[in-house]
Amino acid sequence: MRELVGLKLWGVAMCWQRALNRALKPHGLTQRQYVVLDGVARLLPNCECVTQSALAAHTHGDAMTTSSVLRLLEERGLVERGEHPTDSRANSISLTVAGRALLVVARESAEAVDREMFGAEPDLGLIGVLAALLGSS
Repeated sequence: MRELVGLKLWGVAMCWQRALNRALKPHGLTQRQYVVLDGVARLLPNCECVTQSALAAHTHGDAMTTSSVLRLLEERGLVERGEHPTDSRANSISLTVAGRALLVVARESAEAVDREMFGAEPDLGLIGVLAALLGSS
C-alpha cells in the first residue's frame, strides 16, 4: 500500500499546531490568532493596506474564520480595523502597539517550537517544496 504524503503532512501540521498552542497559551493566544497577528505584520511592509481578504489568502484561511479571529483580536486591543482609503467595502487592518508588543514575545515562542520540531537551521529544500505546494493550492 502506498504511503500518502498528504496524511504525513497533515500529521506534522497537527503536531506543530498542538505544540504551538501550548507555547502560545501563556501569551493568551491560540495558533490561529498568532497566525493572523503575524500575517498582518508580514503584509504591512509590502502593501498600503492590509484587507481581511488579503490576510485570509496570505494565512491560507477562510474569510469567516479570519473575520472572527480579527473581531476577537480587535476586542482585545491587538488590532484595529479602519476605513480602507480606496475601497468602501473593505477595512484596513493594522496592529496596535499592544499587538506589536505581544507579537514580539509570541514570535519568540513560535520560533522555539520550530527549532524544536525542525532543527536550528531550516532545510531550504524542504521549505521550497512546501512553498511550491502552498502556491499550487
